[in-house]
Amino acid sequence: MNAATALFDRKRRAPRLEKGALLAALVLVLSACADDETAYERGVADYEPVYCYASLGDADCYRRPYFRDDRRLINHYGPTPRSYDRPKPPKPARLDPPPPERKTSRTSDAKDPPAPAI
Repeated sequence: MNAATALFDRKRRAPRLEKGALLAALVLVLSACADDETAYERGVADYEPVYCYASLGDADCYRRPYFRDDRRLINHYGPTPRSYDRPKPPKPARLDPPPPERKTSRTSDAKDPPAPAI
């Protein structure tokens, strides 16, 4: 029996990985994604960041990401916008109906008309 045939069982299937080995491989793969800071971000870490967004006339630039306009981001200089914490969404506005009109009687609240100026 050579080494190639020793790896397979009688039905010619590859052996299953043990749960521990599979878990270790998964942890290794996920830990490689933990540091998502790019070389560009490390190079400009000491500079003041700028985030520019498209507007009707020209680009509007800010020192911090303007999350409301994420889709209009043109370019940024500094850390990626996802490195900042998103602000909490505003509370929904209360839309109460207008107060009912007060019905007043014409006779009791009517004032005398002003006297004509001569």
